[in-house]
Amino acid sequence: MNIFCRKITQASRCTRALEVVVQAGWVEAFDARVRALQEEHPEMSATKVKMMTLKEACNDFEWSEKELRNKMFECRIKHR
Repeated sequence: MNIFCRKITQASRCTRALEVVVQAGWVEAFDARVRALQEEHPEMSATKVKMMTLKEACNDFEWSEKELRNKMFECRIKHR
């Protein structure tokens, strides 16, 4: 049982590490998408462009806006 538990714990650590790497990459991609949309729509405010990007992500993830904001906040805190 100890060996089994150790293997699960090690796998869990690897999974968490991978999750952090993926989240960091996603945040960078999100920020890049915001910048790209700002260039495409210079007439729009930065807030509107960010909200548009957020809505795109919500549709892709099939999450509510609140859920995505919470996950983004957690992710940004982890990566500081």
